[in-house]
Amino acid sequence: MQMAAGMAETAGERLLEIIPAGGGGSFEAGEVVIRLRPVERLRSLEGRRVVYRAQAEDGREVAVKLYLPNPRQARDSEREWRNLLRLDAVGLPVPEPLFRGRTPDGAEALVLAWLDGSRSLREEVFFRASSGERPGWMALLLELLARQHAAGMWQTDSHWGNVGVSGGKLYALDAAGFAFAREPMSRRGRVCNLAAWFVRMNPLWEDALWSVFPAYLNMAGAAVGDEGRFREAVRKRMIVERRALLREQRRKGERSCSAHRVWREGKRRIRAVRDLPDAALRTLLRDPDGVLKNATREFKNRAGGTCTVAEIELEGLRYVLKRYNREPAVRRLLSFCVPGRAAITWNGAQALRVAHIATARPLALVEGCAGSGYRRRYLLLERVEGTRLDAWLAGESPDSPRARQVLEAWERLWRALARIQAVHGDTKAPNYVMGPVGNLVMLDLDSLRFPRVRSSFLRGRAADRDRFLRNWQDNAPLRQRFQEVMDRVDREELG
Repeated sequence: MQMAAGMAETAGERLLEIIPAGGGGSFEAGEVVIRLRPVERLRSLEGRRVVYRAQAEDGREVAVKLYLPNPRQARDSEREWRNLLRLDAVGLPVPEPLFRGRTPDGAEALVLAWLDGSRSLREEVFFRASSGERPGWMALLLELLARQHAAGMWQTDSHWGNVGVSGGKLYALDAAGFAFAREPMSRRGRVCNLAAWFVRMNPLWEDALWSVFPAYLNMAGAAVGDEGRFREAVRKRMIVERRALLREQRRKGERSCSAHRVWREGKRRIRAVRDLPDAALRTLLRDPDGVLKNATREFKNRAGGTCTVAEIELEGLRYVLKRYNREPAVRRLLSFCVPGRAAITWNGAQALRVAHIATARPLALVEGCAGSGYRRRYLLLERVEGTRLDAWLAGESPDSPRARQVLEAWERLWRALARIQAVHGDTKAPNYVMGPVGNLVMLDLDSLRFPRVRSSFLRGRAADRDRFLRNWQDNAPLRQRFQEVMDRVDREELG
């Protein structure tokens, strides 16, 4: 295995060797080469940057950012270091910059103090905190943003993973992503930056967010003008920012990024998540039809059908494989100018996941080309544990515990889809699975849409509603209860 830049093999361990170039920290006094032992790889951006938690020879833990040799290396490392010093100088919380240097292999290294017990705000709020604890973390973020805005500084990459949590305090982690002004941020700038942060959270948490929004208003004071108008301006901007975020996530599905790779092998275009075992991917690429023939369970395989869906096993792990069969001539012609159903599912899942809506995670998409323009596609999906909605509710009355659990989960999902303005397009009961934590998982995203025009969204949502209610034609009381839930949500969310 090839070692990362600047790593030396010593006594069975790999050490980071860094030649200090400056910074003023205690590490560089009298040192020629500083050796650090990597403990954990925290982040990696292929060909550009690696971040480690490391240990110095005196036992101190540090964070090390290695900027690997590439055309943007000097610019990226210089911007990060310069911004770190600038933020630290005005008292905004960042990990203490210790020193910068260079490895023998030419990587630029920035060494920062390690934050004890640190984790990202995204991990803390989205996965660890209870519903009762979440508003407290939101209030801390609002106070941090207010301090940054008052100092004329803001993060352009408003990702909750770019904020660290340690000792009950928040720290900015991505200094390179900061922009600076000579005076406090304008009202319009504050509106745009707050909206960009807010749309990254679960849309169902907006009520909790607005309950602690005074934490920002109290610190911002007269800078925001009328508080009611400022709050409404942020709400309206969130619609624009969320639409842009979801569009960007769908576009990201078409190119390589930190989550997945996109490449070509001969006439095939392949996309695969980076954590998919290579052996499983190679088995699929060698003979996808053979993999389908050996399926452990078939879900859908009608003669002349547009797709075949089956549960398969690759290298001892279970997945779901969906093959898109030959399509009508009109659809094949359209494939030259619009994404096919497989690509819609792949890209749409990226958007739903950033909106915190549960769906089967796409793991690989293989597209093979033929001279006629027809493409046979294979979509590998994460296997979802749970029970199909039609099976879960079979014979249930609206007041049974199982039915009440589904009604609550469906209300949350229907509300979330309203807030992100998404249309499922195929709301048959088998396309929803009751998950192990009481949530509904959306399946079959082939018809998923994010209409830009409100009238188009309302028409699509009405069609989703009507199709979903048809699932319960044989259970009139349950159908009535679902209709009441959806009507109430639509009144509250859409007016």
